Amino acid sequence: MHVSEQVIIALEGIITGDERGAPFYRSGPTLVNFFNQFGGDDEYGWGFPSRGSYTANKLREANGTATMREIVVAVVDPCLLYTSPSPRDRTRSRMPSSA
Repeated sequence: MHVSEQVIIALEGIITGDERGAPFYRSGPTLVNFFNQFGGDDEYGWGFPSRGSYTANKLREANGTATMREIVVAVVDPCLLYTSPSPRDRTRSRMPSSA
């Protein structure tokens, strides 16, 4: 799947949680975990780029591949919105496991 640079910028805000109306905020470590689901092996640590820069770069790397489609589906599928909670979130979702 190939998307335009405008779509990459829009997805960046949604994935990081910085876009108004985004379902939740993703910290740096949570972003690494999110993208590692799609075959990455990044680690969060000293010298890590800004969350937005990291996300945009990962989207550009995936652009034009089947992985981009998987990322977009993971971002917009309401059933998957609750699969990547922030490590700071110690509470469990109240959604039933069958949701």
